[in-house]
Amino acid sequence: MIGKRLLSFEVHLTTSFLFKYRLETDILFGNRQSLTTLLVFSGATSEKKLDTVKQAVEKNTAERDLLPKFCIKDVNHLLQLIKSRDKTYSRLNSTE
Repeated sequence: MIGKRLLSFEVHLTTSFLFKYRLETDILFGNRQSLTTLLVFSGATSEKKLDTVKQAVEKNTAERDLLPKFCIKDVNHLLQLIKSRDKTYSRLNSTE
């Protein structure tokens, strides 16, 4: 249902990502909707919790969809990555 709503807003699932704080709801949802998922550690899930879930997935006692594609320390880190990428693109374009 949400997938259809996202498409109605012309959200391209293959080029979008979901960044959230909880494995059991947010990341699980994003993975099931074929979004690229990014876990933010400043929220409800700690690195220790993620490690525990990874071990459970390896033992086949937890669902693989609970694992995010990427992890970051906090949203500020995401902003720094975006700014860094933008600077790289600007330098590449200025040399053409």
